[in-house]
Amino acid sequence: MGRPYALILGIILISHGGVGLFIEGEHILGIFNTDFAIDLIYLACAVALLAVGFGHDNAKAMRLVLAVVGVVLGGLGLAALADDTVFGMLPTGLTSFDIIILLTAGGGALVSAVAPRTAAPLMSDGVAVIG
Repeated sequence: MGRPYALILGIILISHGGVGLFIEGEHILGIFNTDFAIDLIYLACAVALLAVGFGHDNAKAMRLVLAVVGVVLGGLGLAALADDTVFGMLPTGLTSFDIIILLTAGGGALVSAVAPRTAAPLMSDGVAVIG
């Protein structure tokens, strides 16, 4: 369960962080924050997730990266509940939608980090897709 989640979340975060670098000081579609600090956080998390997602099958590294990303995103979401600018780090401020996404993605990463690993690979028409 960890590898597909890492790949999907990594692609989403690298897309958001990459686009956000070119749109500073406003929100994407009026709902996603694009401040430089959060873009760097998203890009760093995405690089780590994609590295373990596309890398060799190392369960310990996968669990560690998912746990760290979960704590970072979840912590950012929890900090935003206290102050939407995360104590001045994000001047544009996080929206309610940003907070929901951060808490959900962080929680999903933590669940994926501790979920038991299945022995069988993901199959499609009898061919192993991932695993």
